[in-house]
Amino acid sequence: MPNVLIRDVDTDTYTNFKAKAAQEGLKLGEAITKAMQVWMESKKTLTKKDKQRQMNLLTYRKLKTTLHKEYFGKWILIGQGEFLTSGDTLDPIISKIKDLKLEGEHCFVFQVGKEVQKRTFGFGRRVQR
Repeated sequence: MPNVLIRDVDTDTYTNFKAKAAQEGLKLGEAITKAMQVWMESKKTLTKKDKQRQMNLLTYRKLKTTLHKEYFGKWILIGQGEFLTSGDTLDPIISKIKDLKLEGEHCFVFQVGKEVQKRTFGFGRRVQR
C-alpha cells in the first residue's frame, strides 16, 4: 500500500474523522479508504440531471459576486456548466434555451438580486423568479 500525503484537509474535519475512526476500531488509513470508496460509489449513482445541477451550481458559486455586481436586476441563464446569457426580461433566456435545445436539461434561470421561488415554466422548465 502506498503512503500518501494529503494536503489542505480541514483541521476540524480531520480531527473528528480521526476520532470517529478510533471509536469504530479502524486505523486512519482504513477509514479513509472506506470514505473514498463510499464517495466514489456515490458519484456513480448520480443521474444526468444531478451531474448537470452540480456543474451549474459550481458555475453559479464561482460567478455569484460578479453576477451581483455586473448583472443586478437582469435575468440569467446558467446551463451546461456555463453562464449562457442574460437579459432584461425572460424572452432572451427562453430563446437561448430553445436555440440550445436545453428543454428537459437542468438550468438555472433567475433574476439577480430577487428572492427565489421555484416555478415550472411553460415547456417543463423550472424557472426561479
